Amino acid sequence: MKATELRGLSNDDLTEKLGKLRREIFDTRFNSSTETVTNGAQLNTKRKDIARILSIIGARERGTESPPEQS
Repeated sequence: MKATELRGLSNDDLTEKLGKLRREIFDTRFNSSTETVTNGAQLNTKRKDIARILSIIGARERGTESPPEQS
């Protein structure tokens, strides 16, 4: 997911997406310990998405980035 797509989401949507990604990482790690993982790059991609979301949330809390305008 690109940062521009994430910046268009509200804080609540970002928090929800963050929870889903963390759950997916947990599930992927659990499955990798019990069976063969078909795509190991999924973990790296999901970790980077989490980092992007946390960066955007942090910037909004510091005031260096404004949340999207609601229409």
